[in-house]
Amino acid sequence: MKKRNLLAAIGLSLVSLGLTAAPAGATSYANDDLLLAFYATGGEGATTSLVIDIGQASLYRDAAGELFLGSIKTDLENAFGSDWATRGDVFWGVFGTSYSATVGADGPWTLYGVRAQTSVGTQAQAFNLGSIATQSQPGTRIHDLGDAYALTGTATGLTVGANPAVSVQDSSADNDFAEYQSNAGGTSFGYFNSALGNFANGVVGSAVDLFRMPTGASTAKGTYEGTFTIGSNGVVRFSIVTNPAPTPTPTPAPIATPTPTPVKDIASIQKHIKAIQKQLQAAKKIEDAAARAKKIKALKKQLKKFQQQLNA
Repeated sequence: MKKRNLLAAIGLSLVSLGLTAAPAGATSYANDDLLLAFYATGGEGATTSLVIDIGQASLYRDAAGELFLGSIKTDLENAFGSDWATRGDVFWGVFGTSYSATVGADGPWTLYGVRAQTSVGTQAQAFNLGSIATQSQPGTRIHDLGDAYALTGTATGLTVGANPAVSVQDSSADNDFAEYQSNAGGTSFGYFNSALGNFANGVVGSAVDLFRMPTGASTAKGTYEGTFTIGSNGVVRFSIVTNPAPTPTPTPAPIATPTPTPVKDIASIQKHIKAIQKQLQAAKKIEDAAARAKKIKALKKQLKKFQQQLNA
């Protein structure tokens, strides 16, 4: 199976999972980005959530191999203690939404959500699809979490972590991740049941399967896209296998700056560029000048990175 370091693959939220310093407020979020998040229901860190934007859903939906995300071990230890990897009350998952827009191949209110494997190595059951009215509710909540992530460093209770891609969210913050969880990790965003993994059986006993859910008939199922696991070194892995067997992943060599994607998918890059150009046109219609400028700046940054990939 081909392996790629996601630092080299993500050309958009690249405060991404790099190891370089970033200024407060440098986090950004766009429709259809996936959010990796952690929270605890008790003990150390019970008032803290960690959220990381890990890039557009298409990076995972269209992935051809194995992806790695840079280590977030320091932030996990700072938030939940050195024993985070063996705590049954530390929960984690990955979620995303196209929100009300069409983003590439994802129509309005497409959802991405995970379900924990009850037996590691056995794929979890897919979620049923829902109507626009049904999926717009969790979609709005996920989008609100993304907006909170984008405010990191500029709003109360939202601070930048040791890894500059990490948003440390206090329970005092609006729209923090823990706010959208209930029943001790049982339901996320009022919609995804049995979604979150935990570390009661250590990192090798925790795996969550990612499903893509376009709107549709409730008798239809979402599609399996791959499996997320995390090593005791804080390195997150995305594997595209039917029955993954997660093991602690090796720590990749420190990367100060992203490197070009080894295999360039021109069609995919062009698709991203076209989608961002459409978002730019829509952003120019935002009435609030400050919000408009911020959105346009973030989109232009994304566009530049994809154009660089295309020309590399």
